[in-house]
Amino acid sequence: MAEYELLIDPVASKSVKGGTAAPAKSDVNVLETLPPENKEIEVELRDPRRMESFKVRAIFSSKPEELPGADILWIIRQDTGRFKEPWAVKIIERFEDEVKEVEAIPRRKLSLGERKGHMLSDLLKERESKMAEKGKNK
Repeated sequence: MAEYELLIDPVASKSVKGGTAAPAKSDVNVLETLPPENKEIEVELRDPRRMESFKVRAIFSSKPEELPGADILWIIRQDTGRFKEPWAVKIIERFEDEVKEVEAIPRRKLSLGERKGHMLSDLLKERESKMAEKGKNK
């Protein structure tokens, strides 16, 4: 049986719903109160062993014996901390994050002000590269 954590944050949930702050993950519900029991909802759980967070669709119960074969869930409230009694969570579907390809930003030429103490050596290297190009073109 695996153990997971669910963070309840009343302050962040109000700012996401009210539209005053742009949420980092807009497709995941930030819970203000305890999750509804025996209903499917999409939330973000945390695996404390691996120190990772992931999105799931799951069913929650305050009585672990009501969900046979379910995992242990520790509810953590942002302002008061971890609840004393564990809940049960049955994960129906785990959503994988999309892998995005990262492109390198092209290097730009530094301005004279950004060169600071390296200005003389940079100018000499620049002159040498120009001389080398002229030698190849001839």
